[in-house]
Amino acid sequence: MKLLAIVLILLCGLNVGSAAERDATITENELVGRTQELYDAVVPGNQVPWKKYFADDSIFADEKGRTMDKAKLIADITPLPTGYSGAIKLDHVQSRIYDNVAILSYDANETETIFVHRCLRACSRSNTDGHH
Repeated sequence: MKLLAIVLILLCGLNVGSAAERDATITENELVGRTQELYDAVVPGNQVPWKKYFADDSIFADEKGRTMDKAKLIADITPLPTGYSGAIKLDHVQSRIYDNVAILSYDANETETIFVHRCLRACSRSNTDGHH
């Protein structure tokens, strides 16, 4: 499922923004907000936060076995088909923030509706960001 494929991509490549932003210390609340923004952008196919938060030199591997650079990932982010909807919400968040590394661990609680069939899924995830 496309929604799950995009979710798995979050395991790699999360960037904390521009060079100026990377020089400042990021907080757990900012990490959570940015991660939630990415998840919220999946269903409508909003590419803007993905362009903003992922490093230009990132590579991505999804559940289908595809490896993509940032350009291919962005091109793959499109709205879910008609009749599909869903949401992913973060829960049980923990973080560790060091000089130039931030680790965010959380449960991604996913609901997906395919026409009238509702699916619920909970997945534990970790995002790691390193910046110079």
